[in-house]
Amino acid sequence: MEETVRLATARMIPAPPPVDIPKSYETLLLTDVKVSHHPEGAPVATPVVVVTLNRPDKNNAFSTHLMDAFEKLYPLFDVHERVKVVVLTATGKIFCAGADLKEPYKPAKERPLDFRDP
Repeated sequence: MEETVRLATARMIPAPPPVDIPKSYETLLLTDVKVSHHPEGAPVATPVVVVTLNRPDKNNAFSTHLMDAFEKLYPLFDVHERVKVVVLTATGKIFCAGADLKEPYKPAKERPLDFRDP
């Protein structure tokens, strides 16, 4: 019975897509986000990665560029065995002012139904 449950569960959860893990996250070119290691300047990924929101002129308001950067970064951190801690910080006086309301609205391609369990 237990083996049947394990097999059924394994079929319901899809395997994560393969990702190319960079040697150093500091070399990634991302808009409005800076990624560094601790200690900074390490030639390879370290157990501690620092992700810095870098839109101080906009009070680090959350934009589609930031969303795209996070959607690229966090799957890498998830599968990279060396990364143990991700520190999220920001430049400027304000960590994050919330959504960037001056950014034009674009309807999502996904539907909430796409994110529900089968």
